[in-house]
Amino acid sequence: FPFSEDEVKDTKEVVDWIVSQAWSNGKVGAWGLSYDGIMTDFLASTSHPAVLATGPMFAMFDVFSNQVFPGGIYLRSFMTNWSHLNRMVDTDHVGGLMPTRFLSFVIGLLTRGVCPVDYSPAGLSLLKAIKTEHANHNRSVHMLVSESGIKFADE
Repeated sequence: FPFSEDEVKDTKEVVDWIVSQAWSNGKVGAWGLSYDGIMTDFLASTSHPAVLATGPMFAMFDVFSNQVFPGGIYLRSFMTNWSHLNRMVDTDHVGGLMPTRFLSFVIGLLTRGVCPVDYSPAGLSLLKAIKTEHANHNRSVHMLVSESGIKFADE
């Protein structure tokens, strides 16, 4: 499961936007856990001059071997849960796809879902378009592995 080049480029684009804002001092740092930790590594790889520090508190380097196929066996529960969580955030249904009310509550505390970059009419219009586009995707990339029939890492 290689990450896309666009994800790496996105980190640079976000920093470009931050340093262009009137409130920015032109210095950027980043930290994160899990996927956000991976993004800090990607951001560091861009060598953006405004990025002075990154702190990946936990970052997976080989999602395929470590999370999807630990020991070579397909971990269906991880892929199912990860897919649900990603879809929940992408469609702005934070907590809505979790199997229990407790998990929905916990996830709702941890994330707020899709947010507009700004609250101008253009920003809100873009947010609406993004939500509509994401809602029309019924299958996640992560579920494609399940549908492919791969059961072992050597296939």
